[in-house]
Amino acid sequence: MRNEKLPPTKCLCQLGVTYRYLDEKQSYLFINEYYLPRLDTIVTGRKFFIHPINKPDFPRRIKSNVKHYLEPLIIDSNYRWDSQRLKNVRVVSNEDFKELLPLKEQDFMYSVLWRRKFNKGYVCISRPAYNSYTKRILIREWIENNLDCGTGREKLLSYKLAENGRWQNK
Repeated sequence: MRNEKLPPTKCLCQLGVTYRYLDEKQSYLFINEYYLPRLDTIVTGRKFFIHPINKPDFPRRIKSNVKHYLEPLIIDSNYRWDSQRLKNVRVVSNEDFKELLPLKEQDFMYSVLWRRKFNKGYVCISRPAYNSYTKRILIREWIENNLDCGTGREKLLSYKLAENGRWQNK
């Protein structure tokens, strides 16, 4: 048995919750290879919003006394997904909402046009974030379907590298 000095528990916890965004090239490779096939299995199909949402804030979740703390969704308007670099995806842009805005106060007409334009909705995702300590990639996903509220719209997808060298959703 070796006498190794382990880092303090607080330090280990910090390592396990620190996620950094993948660089742009890695992000597009990961999304195309591992995330986009998931969109074929959900009601929205391959449609997602042009701006990514924020990644999970695990240090804040740990500090919070609330059992199921969810930080608010924040759109990163400084970053835009490049639809040319994504495989078979319809990217929903800000322009798609221009004709809907005047009808925002008219609930019924707004809902009808929203459904006509987006059908079952679209997803908003965060940029993939990697933790070198846990060897996991996380993507925060929000399904925007305008009319339906409630649970099940937000998911945290976790991918771990398998022995065969491919990422698997865990």
